[in-house]
Amino acid sequence: MDVFPTFSRLAGVPLPNANHTVLDGRSMADILLRENGKSDHDFLFLYGTCYGQKPQRTIKAVRHGPYKAHFCTSPGLGGNMSNATIYSKYPLVFDVEQDPSEAYPVCTGDKLPSNDAQATRAIERIMRAYAMEKATFEYGHIPPVPPAPDEGPNRYGLCCNRATNCSCETLSLWEDDAFQSRLFRVGSKEHHDRYHELVGEENHMQTTMPQVQKKQQLSSSQLFR
Repeated sequence: MDVFPTFSRLAGVPLPNANHTVLDGRSMADILLRENGKSDHDFLFLYGTCYGQKPQRTIKAVRHGPYKAHFCTSPGLGGNMSNATIYSKYPLVFDVEQDPSEAYPVCTGDKLPSNDAQATRAIERIMRAYAMEKATFEYGHIPPVPPAPDEGPNRYGLCCNRATNCSCETLSLWEDDAFQSRLFRVGSKEHHDRYHELVGEENHMQTTMPQVQKKQQLSSSQLFR
């Protein structure tokens, strides 16, 4: 999400009016161009699906300074995703600069750390920012693109030719000039032939489709001798 504002700043292009467009991203130009550059994100919220009895899209974690706070955790790949742990009182917090593997929490979620004043103040700031983010965040809605005339249920996706039910390996299509301009042909045989014509090299693919199929059949039969 930081790519757009970063490239806009590097190109000297102003961002869209904030009254009409809400951007969560921040420019990372200072980090890229300055030796001691810092991120413009004071709180970087990480959204995802919190699994459990009732899966929901929500804030799963947030990064603030050296700390990463988790509000919902669940097993990794192969685990039972319904065994999610939701931290409602305080988040599970790690100092990822000192503990990048997140093995030793500075806060386990039940109470604030009693022997780390810096972490306590950071968690209090995180909780205030978390409450504000939940109260003001709005999910965007992208209306679906209406189906094309030849699309519909079970007929979505890239297709070279609907008239042949997306079967494009026939001789007629191989030799069809109109077919050459379709998505799966541009950049292959037509451009390949043009390349050899321009550089003056022998075109080793000057064969017809039946010849190609015959060569493939011979190669397959040789494998099983």
